[in-house]
Amino acid sequence: MGTLKKRKGYKYSIKAFAEVADKFPELKYIIVGQGPEEENLKSQISNLKIKDKVIFFDRLSEEFLVALYHNAELFILLSQDNGKDIEGFGLVFLEAASCGLPVVATLETGAADAVSDGKNGVLVPTRDNYKAAQAIIKILSNSSLKNSFSKSSLEFAKSMSWERVANLYLKAYEDLS
Repeated sequence: MGTLKKRKGYKYSIKAFAEVADKFPELKYIIVGQGPEEENLKSQISNLKIKDKVIFFDRLSEEFLVALYHNAELFILLSQDNGKDIEGFGLVFLEAASCGLPVVATLETGAADAVSDGKNGVLVPTRDNYKAAQAIIKILSNSSLKNSFSKSSLEFAKSMSWERVANLYLKAYEDLS
């Protein structure tokens, strides 16, 4: 989701998906966004021979985006530190969680604030498409784990309401005085 930049780590998630695609031949990888990395990513997809399994969308209505989330098996974004250009909190993780999706994301990025490792998803080392692929396989192969992650994602999303977060900030400011 979002601008196709190096810091989003698509290069690694595409490699991870290529490793998973043989085990789950019906699976598709949806990439939503456009940007400077688009042609590089399409070339990589072609080289990995998964062109028929990866779908790009750019401008979507909110309704269509929500429908994509609701029809997805999981959400993956392997953000990277690209010369100190890093992903912050990552609202897309919260959007995915609000639709009950298990999440695969990277350590040492803003994802760690939006994903609870082992509860609603798996955090993997950056630039490690093999561990990302293993996390995807683990989630998709175990319906009990997938359901548990989905439930935890929904609970996490509910806990991140604007009212709750605003109250936490108010309390922090009150504690300072």
